[in-house]
Amino acid sequence: MTSTTAADLGADSLRPDSLRPAQEPDELGPYRILRVLGHGGMGVVYLAEDPKLQRRIALKVMHPRHAGQAQARLRFLREARTQAALEHEHIVAIYHVDEDNGVPFIAMPLLRGETLADRLKRERTLPLGEALRIGREIAEGLAAAHRQGIVHRDIKPSNIWLEGQRARAKILDFGLARAAETSDDSQITYTGAVLGTPAYMSPEQARGGRVDGRSDVFSLGVVLYQAITGELPFKGSTTFAILSALALDEPMPPHNLNNDVPAWISDAIVKMLAKKPDDRCHSASAVALLLAYMEHVAGAVDDGVDPACRAGPSTDASRMESATTPEAQVPARPRSRPARSRPAGGTYISVLQRFVRFVQCPASPARPSIPRNNVCNSL
Repeated sequence: MTSTTAADLGADSLRPDSLRPAQEPDELGPYRILRVLGHGGMGVVYLAEDPKLQRRIALKVMHPRHAGQAQARLRFLREARTQAALEHEHIVAIYHVDEDNGVPFIAMPLLRGETLADRLKRERTLPLGEALRIGREIAEGLAAAHRQGIVHRDIKPSNIWLEGQRARAKILDFGLARAAETSDDSQITYTGAVLGTPAYMSPEQARGGRVDGRSDVFSLGVVLYQAITGELPFKGSTTFAILSALALDEPMPPHNLNNDVPAWISDAIVKMLAKKPDDRCHSASAVALLLAYMEHVAGAVDDGVDPACRAGPSTDASRMESATTPEAQVPARPRSRPARSRPAGGTYISVLQRFVRFVQCPASPARPSIPRNNVCNSL
């Protein structure tokens, strides 16, 4: 979503009184519209006020030219119902969904901050520790959705909101979300075009095939790749060229584009971008755990203590709990320290072996209990 003004968008088509013949020109449903915040392909987001609760909200309103299309209206309302069913600190909440004279709208919290896309336009890349932390928070939100059988299918920087000074990640826009078991033909529009954003789309989604949570893992891998390198792993000047690269090309390892990225972290991100779903990390929960470990190792002091058994609820255990327990408090951002080139042992496999020891280390009784087979099978 891009910030804009009513003048930029065309005042005649976006002013509140064009949405319906209202009793008051600045009202929609129970809300009073104040100004335009931004727009997307399907509608407009307004700054609005709830007069009864006397609080300001974000009001997502379907554009009138789309509201008359039955499939478009169903998609808009499905987004609201899907997102409203997901309660998680890294998913934007839904207050209310309704229609006013045939125009659907969604009431949401008014968030302070910016999208990840806006941040990357300004800074191009993120510090490694912050990119890993944002990636972990996205993975936690996705894991919550996947537990409800919902696949997002459009994870990209413009659908990630960075809230407040800490830039806590929240997932936006479940407009393309589907249940994992939904039939293949639900993934195409009435024009026959595959839904999604080509540069961030998994190969199976690009083919119009059945997708599950591993498709979101792929898209998150693209976001992480871009956040730490400033480049997309699969590029092209046209949609066809991007889809061809997605199907045929292998991405350049991130550490070849950014010397600050350790090779083992680079390898793990490339694993998320595997062409075949079975070759990726098998769940968003596993990705969240792995990214928590990456945060830990990349920010650890090289004090000679094995990172797999650096104990203490104020460090490792709290990070692991935040990756596995939605209600857990979000840990503070790790202090900035130079990242080591790679942990002892070097290879990606050895890092995963250390990761298994990390989550089961007996030196940390507060560490969550994770069966060894579950960890190994999910990575």
